[in-house]
Amino acid sequence: MVNACGGTCVEALRHSQIDRVVRTSLLFVSAPMKSYHNLHKLAPVRHIRAALTNRYLHAGLILVALAAAIAILVLNNVLMPRYTHSGSAFSMPAVEGLTQEVAAETLHAYQLGTTRWDFVPDFSVTRGTVLSQSPPPGAQVKPGRTVYLKLSDNTRDSVQVPNLVSSTISAATNALRRAQLLVGSILPDSVPSPYPDVVVRQSPPAGSMVLLLDSVSFWYSTGLGSRLVEVPLMSGLPVQEAVRRLREAGLHARIYPQLDDTASDPPVVSQSHPAGTRVPEGSELTLFWNEDP
Repeated sequence: MVNACGGTCVEALRHSQIDRVVRTSLLFVSAPMKSYHNLHKLAPVRHIRAALTNRYLHAGLILVALAAAIAILVLNNVLMPRYTHSGSAFSMPAVEGLTQEVAAETLHAYQLGTTRWDFVPDFSVTRGTVLSQSPPPGAQVKPGRTVYLKLSDNTRDSVQVPNLVSSTISAATNALRRAQLLVGSILPDSVPSPYPDVVVRQSPPAGSMVLLLDSVSFWYSTGLGSRLVEVPLMSGLPVQEAVRRLREAGLHARIYPQLDDTASDPPVVSQSHPAGTRVPEGSELTLFWNEDP
């Protein structure tokens, strides 16, 4: 049989043995590879299961979540409104007429921003009173808005009241303005006088010391009256008493020589119109207080 097959059978047998060895080798090699592959697929599952059951990891995740929530709250409610003024709008409170301290407290309570103060002269109210504000009361504003306030400043110096008597109304008004005084009441005098629209008296009197921007009032003449009045006797009376009686009679007095502030109250020695003379109401009489008129 061997001889009949010859070399062909021997060659076939050799190839069959080689194939068996190769398959056996591959079986031993492939088995560990499959086991490694299966273990590799199972490893992530074990790690995930371990992570899910780790209490330290759970606590850490909770802390991170809390920190993130706090950061978001601070950003939205504190930082962003401060830099973008994104808070809800509200009506601007009224602080006019309040003192500087009370106004500052009110604005702070509304969470308004920096307050700009500006002092302006105003002597009608206490120093530091709010005269005006911007934004105005009722305007829609947001937290952090800058507010501008004007406050009164009544710090002022003294000034001497000018003499307005015998001046016209316009000249008296200009004299007060030049002295940095305010024009008070301008009224017609109850006693007629010879020169219409001329100042016949004033209050405070000329030479008085008052504060800047104080008011000075004066009275002007409406001219002579239509009725006649009798001139009283002035001789022997002190000058100031004679002036008072003439005024009660509806007349005006001119003193000659003119008395200064240091002079006493000398008696009248003569008068320009004799006692008993009838003159128009508002006429001016001259009173002499020395022996040589």
